[in-house]
Amino acid sequence: MPDKISISDDDIKAIVKPELDRARDWAEQLSDERKRCREMYDMAKLGNEVEGFSHAVASTVFEAVEWLKPGLCEIFTHDDFFTVKMQDAERGDRIRKIVRHQLFTQQDGGRIIREYLDTALKYHNSVLKVCYVDEYDDSAAEFPRLSAEDTTRLEQAGYRLDKYDEVTGIDPTTMQPVMWLENVKATHRAVKFRGPKVMPVPPWEFFISPGARDIDTAPLVAHCVPRTMHDIKVGENAGVYRKGSYAKLLDKADGGDTEDTSTLDEERREQYEEDGLTIEDALTHSPVANKATNPARPVKLWEIYTRLDIDADGLLEPVIVRMCEGEVIAVEENPYKRPPFRVGRVFEVAHRFEGKALPLVLEHDQRELTNLGRMFVDAAAEAAYPTAVSNDEAFQRQWADRAPGDSLLVTGPPADRVVFERAPASDPAVLQAIEMLEGRVERKSGVSRYNQGLDADSLNKTATGISIIASAGGQRQKHYARVLGEALRDVIRDMIRINAMWPPHIEDADLQPEAGLFGGNFSIEIEVGVGPQDRMAQSQFLLQHQEWITKFGIPSGAATVEHAVKTQSKIGKLQGVPFDDLMLSPEDAARNADLAQKLAQAQQQIEQMGKQMQQMQGQLAKAKQPDPQAHQMELGVDMQKHRDGLQVDLMKNREKLGADMQMQRERMATDAMAAALMPQPKPMGGMDATA
Repeated sequence: MPDKISISDDDIKAIVKPELDRARDWAEQLSDERKRCREMYDMAKLGNEVEGFSHAVASTVFEAVEWLKPGLCEIFTHDDFFTVKMQDAERGDRIRKIVRHQLFTQQDGGRIIREYLDTALKYHNSVLKVCYVDEYDDSAAEFPRLSAEDTTRLEQAGYRLDKYDEVTGIDPTTMQPVMWLENVKATHRAVKFRGPKVMPVPPWEFFISPGARDIDTAPLVAHCVPRTMHDIKVGENAGVYRKGSYAKLLDKADGGDTEDTSTLDEERREQYEEDGLTIEDALTHSPVANKATNPARPVKLWEIYTRLDIDADGLLEPVIVRMCEGEVIAVEENPYKRPPFRVGRVFEVAHRFEGKALPLVLEHDQRELTNLGRMFVDAAAEAAYPTAVSNDEAFQRQWADRAPGDSLLVTGPPADRVVFERAPASDPAVLQAIEMLEGRVERKSGVSRYNQGLDADSLNKTATGISIIASAGGQRQKHYARVLGEALRDVIRDMIRINAMWPPHIEDADLQPEAGLFGGNFSIEIEVGVGPQDRMAQSQFLLQHQEWITKFGIPSGAATVEHAVKTQSKIGKLQGVPFDDLMLSPEDAARNADLAQKLAQAQQQIEQMGKQMQQMQGQLAKAKQPDPQAHQMELGVDMQKHRDGLQVDLMKNREKLGADMQMQRERMATDAMAAALMPQPKPMGGMDATA
């Protein structure tokens, strides 16, 4: 970026204003064509209506637009509508998940896609803006007193000190002068969104130099954004706009915009008033709201993307000039190196930026079908309700005001007073003309009744014929999807590059990007598939591929379980049946397969170790088996030792038994001698001994 911007504001305005005027005039011409497109879509009256006859308008454009939306929305909102191709496939898939989270979770990606498609199908083209946005939620806080340490902690916690009083005193403990803050008003800033933001740009807010072939080579591209003075003040405080911008715009006391965009403002108003609504007060605002000092005063901020020599080095640099009410409030070198817009269109025109609007392609068909439809309905009504011709004024009034079942009074003979005329039925040629025009519309738009499933007579057509017609319509819708998908492919690429330039803020811990993740070479592929027949054909091919994976791919190592899970998941998405909750994710399946492989390897190792242990045990048992002769000698020695022990015990028992017997004989001899020495008793006198 240049060190110094030397170009003056007057020089910038002198260079930019003429080209901006040309772009505004061109935008007004396109606005007139968009008005015709919107009238066709809204089935506006043709201006040739006659009271009492049919006022119906054919819905040709409405049906073509609305029947193209479902298939295109289904393509660009499903989980895998884009793929990030890199040499490191796992890294590319991680980038895809982060970008999808930013688009569909942190932002309302579904609504963005629908608005993009709606504008592209109705008008010449549809514009998406992709830029870096840093959004915060601010909350105010007040503190009566803060020390230097308290101030540091608050700033580290994300607080910004807005207003305070500096007070100086003496610290009683150190007797040194210190400073603290009193009556502090602070703002806590919490990150709301930080990263690439995708915004559908309304057609009346986008301007480009007439005759440009594309955005990159256009001399000037501008975005006129409605803002308020409050937004200018917030931008000035954040450093987006120059200091003093808010005060400079306050001098515009009239509260009006110096740039005339009344035609485009009318187009914006008609977006709301087409259904009978009015926003006159909301657009013009009240006199109080338009006061210069009111922060709610509306202003128009012009973001102008062009090339200027802002540092007087003789080279043109891509710059962004921001102007408001004719005043330059910011100038910076364009960090994107190009206008941050991507454009999609249905019908491309070679060598021209603007495409051909679908409603304008079908404009004459809708008018002709409208007139033919009215002719058929009016003829049917005239055939069903006869016309009464009478010269009786009273009867004429009764006939005009009659209702079914009413009785009418005829004062004279009916044959003389009343004649009934009945128109013939509708000519079959009208129906044939309608059928011919509807076929022409189908060929122009690529939307057939067979694609819609609305043809009541399809059972009478041959299956082959219907298939050919539906297939042809599907090819046109595929082409639309590819053309519109190119802009979305560039949007995804811009989001990745913005992530590489400014690290995004993502709260999901699993999606936190590591340093350097978004760098390197990559390509974006958009998945295109339209219609149930096309999805069915893709499913059949994937089923055959799934069979190849299971029978040959996994056993031979040419595919993994992860490929099988991804294939099954893709089949479910094509058929509208979510399989993700019924099976493991590809990552979990890959981890489980890796664990199963490691477990099988461990089991094999255990079995091998078991066999080795059996062999070692056999060898050890064989090594410990004794020699028979040595064993016999050992047994003989043991038996001899046992005999010797028994002989010793026997001798000991004999000696003990002999000693016991000797002691018993000696005791018996002693008892006998004692009995012999004892005197014998004599019998008593007077008693018979025998008694």
